[in-house]
Amino acid sequence: MSNLVGCWALVWDQEQLRHTVFVYGKADDSVYLVQFINALTGEPNLLKLYHLKDMMAWDFFDNRELLDEILAKYHDSGRYPYRIKKPQDGELI
Repeated sequence: MSNLVGCWALVWDQEQLRHTVFVYGKADDSVYLVQFINALTGEPNLLKLYHLKDMMAWDFFDNRELLDEILAKYHDSGRYPYRIKKPQDGELI
């Protein structure tokens, strides 16, 4: 787990999804700069430094496509009630 820069991760509390994050950079061999992703907008949000030992329980993904596939299955299971539906063309919000 030494080259996590550029990876996506899901942070869980038991079976509840807590955060979606992107590993933005590396401060040293064991500290990473992590970008939190806003659950409602999908936009980058808070940046925090995390020690590798605090990231050991996270699920890491090499690319966004795989992350999106996992999230879609999680949302479809009904365990995450905050899925935001994007409006269709012509649909009012």
